Amino acid sequence: MDNAILTSNILNGQTKEQFIALLLWGFVGFIFSILIELLRHTKKIKTKGGFNFAFWLKDNTIRFILSVLSIVIGVLFLLI
Repeated sequence: MDNAILTSNILNGQTKEQFIALLLWGFVGFIFSILIELLRHTKKIKTKGGFNFAFWLKDNTIRFILSVLSIVIGVLFLLI
């Protein structure tokens, strides 16, 4: 089987460059979403002693994994 055909089938007809660019924009949106969430809860964060990345990651592991999976799956099934 030809490697180029296999890659094209896996990427749903997108080029590697399109796939990577769309993933980057998806992750920019995800980071923006996290920052907005942190801004929304600024008072609560300050009253509990400040922001702790380890605690945030432990508290939001499922959200993080599901968001990354949904970005990748959404980009793969995007019809351009």
